[in-house]
Amino acid sequence: YGFDVSYNFMYMRMKAPALNYVWKYFTETVYSEKDIRDLQIINGKNFVLTGYAKMDAYVKYKSTSNKSRKKILITPHHSVNLKDLPLSNFMTYHKLIPRLPDIFPDIDFVFRPHPLLFARMALNKVWTDEQIDDYLTEISRAGIEYSVGCDYLKLFSECDAIINDCGSFTLEWLFTGKPGCFVYNDELK
Repeated sequence: YGFDVSYNFMYMRMKAPALNYVWKYFTETVYSEKDIRDLQIINGKNFVLTGYAKMDAYVKYKSTSNKSRKKILITPHHSVNLKDLPLSNFMTYHKLIPRLPDIFPDIDFVFRPHPLLFARMALNKVWTDEQIDDYLTEISRAGIEYSVGCDYLKLFSECDAIINDCGSFTLEWLFTGKPGCFVYNDELK
């Protein structure tokens, strides 16, 4: 599915039996290959080094960022209140996001939450549907673009930087060569 961005998660997966029982385990980099050989119970006997083909499509996009105005992508993860996957910082920073255009008037912001964020928040009764609608209205009124459903690689080409706590985006953004800020959750310690 994506790169492991937390050594703790990767370590737990390597030490767990599941990846030792699959016929083939495909991995992306020589770094993950080393971790597999060092940590997996069967020392990588079932792995295949493939690269990360998902990002091959990124090369078709030319950077279209507007040099007069920077555009920053904000991508919160869906794992609000999930103890087994504590990546999301959205509940800590959600009030700041609509204020960003006032704080930084020369920057455009794009809000692209993980597709599961609001559904998970409603399901787990973190926010009601009305609170979610109110928040999206607040985002819109602040002048922040709300992005859903488009090819996010195209969005990567249009933006100048990213602020996120989303695991796979952290490493996929590295392919752009542009600045990025991973907002670390203290619960990952």
